[in-house]
Amino acid sequence: MKVCAFVLTYNRLSLLQECIDCLRKQTVLPTTILVIDNGSSDGTASWLKQQSDLEVLTVIQNEGAANGFGLGFKYAIEHNYDWAWCMDDDTLPTPTAYEAFLNYLKEKVSIEHKPIGFLASEVLWTDGSLCKSNLPHFANGSKSELKLATFVSTLYNVKVLKEVGPIIKNFYQWYVDAEFTFRIAKDFPSFNVSESKVVHKTKDNIVYSWNNLNDELYSKFATGITNHVFLYSNNYFKQTTFKRYSDLIKNILSAYFYTIKRTHHPLKNIKTLTKNIFKGFKMKPEYQ
Repeated sequence: MKVCAFVLTYNRLSLLQECIDCLRKQTVLPTTILVIDNGSSDGTASWLKQQSDLEVLTVIQNEGAANGFGLGFKYAIEHNYDWAWCMDDDTLPTPTAYEAFLNYLKEKVSIEHKPIGFLASEVLWTDGSLCKSNLPHFANGSKSELKLATFVSTLYNVKVLKEVGPIIKNFYQWYVDAEFTFRIAKDFPSFNVSESKVVHKTKDNIVYSWNNLNDELYSKFATGITNHVFLYSNNYFKQTTFKRYSDLIKNILSAYFYTIKRTHHPLKNIKTLTKNIFKGFKMKPEYQ
């Protein structure tokens, strides 16, 4: 089986080095380790030139995570890989993370004659507890089948990638992975593999919601709401009318409330927030 493990990085050389070290120490090695350098300016490019065992794609100007991950999937398709294993540079796979995926696939190549769409690792935080920003989103009534996942250590069937199409390129911050994996999982069975474990080396172990907003995170929240509005206004997750609009209104009201309460420049931020909310209602998706 031909597998491309790819890592998206941007100006976090020390984290990238840890991630690559973990990939090199896998009990079973993937066919290729690819690094997508998303326009780094911190010495990442120089270090990568010295790594003879890595494939490298360099993006001259950072166009966001969606574009970077899209390039990784495109690379896997164009180079005829069977599977693509993606992660951010702050993901540290345990030594058997990849082998656990392989063992799972030996048991379940397909479900009811449908090929598996993707597999997701169990994501831990640095203290060994579950990483709250990467908790599994299970399909109704299941303890293993997923309805969506994040890009923190997920293994994708390249044949399925060809069928479902590319990711939405103009999703700059959040929900890129939620949209893409939901699109896959609704047609192709996809699973959480608890034996495949990775550590997500984030600063804090929190669920990102408006009540933990601060100035440092504001740009992520402000651009993320554009994607949220687009998905819910277009009923992407096939909810009842009441559910999707109540969730959407609740999120928008929370955004304004915590922008006023938790940021130092609320008037300026409210203008940005309002602009991004309207952008979400008008958004036309651009695909990678």
